Amino acid sequence: TKIADLKAAKTVQDKIAALPSTIALTNESAVTAARSAYNALTTTQRTYVTNLSKLTAAETKIADLKAAKVVQDKIAALPSTITLSVETAVTAARTAYGNLTATQQGMVTNLAKLQEAEAEIARLQAEAEAKEASDKAAAKVVDDKIAALPSFVALSDQAAVEAAREAYDDL
Repeated sequence: TKIADLKAAKTVQDKIAALPSTIALTNESAVTAARSAYNALTTTQRTYVTNLSKLTAAETKIADLKAAKVVQDKIAALPSTITLSVETAVTAARTAYGNLTATQQGMVTNLAKLQEAEAEIARLQAEAEAKEASDKAAAKVVDDKIAALPSFVALSDQAAVEAAREAYDDL
């Protein structure tokens, strides 16, 4: 009967109306219960539910919050001391953040930690590159000293051999 349909729809409508205006992850079970109740209605009963948009908005918000939480958890898992060994984890967190929608990105509350980690990785990479360049330059000096030695070394070449050996030992 129409009265039974209206009562069933009102029960679901009340569940939806009871959802808070600001949805948090803690409201997921209430949103899921409201969706299950709506889905249990007949097609006719569903036409009497006038606040379905509130339910769909709540479901979207829950999905967005869950997606943002996955990224927040990746960022939170980054160590407080950043080394080059965690570059993959930092890159994975950035990629996950980049895959979020703009709305979801706005829900990530610890983005600053990711940005700081990225800056530290960049600094460490630059430092490592500078050290590598310095090491190569020092190795070239040793190579040049060794190359300058004659093919057949004589006692008179002792100072040059010792200088090359000392330069090598200093590497």
